[in-house]
Amino acid sequence: MQSTKQTAVKRAAIWGLGFIYSAVWAIAGWLWTSPLNDLDYFLFPAVRIALSGHPLMVYAARYKEIMTRPVAVQAQLPPTVRLVDPARD
Repeated sequence: MQSTKQTAVKRAAIWGLGFIYSAVWAIAGWLWTSPLNDLDYFLFPAVRIALSGHPLMVYAARYKEIMTRPVAVQAQLPPTVRLVDPARD
């Protein structure tokens, strides 16, 4: 059996390594610069709008912002209806 002191040292080492691991990933995520994605364009602004006290305004169309193709809506249509690609118009 391990003594209480060894168990405490082992537990402290595990917590310390976990903290260092989390700190390294937090710093790497903060420094990482990548192209914006759907979260940046749609989710984060919607969360800001909802938290500002207007939860139903997240469904309003926001003009003058970057809009991507509605792939999710188009994917729900049957193939016979999807004859025109909105990106090519």
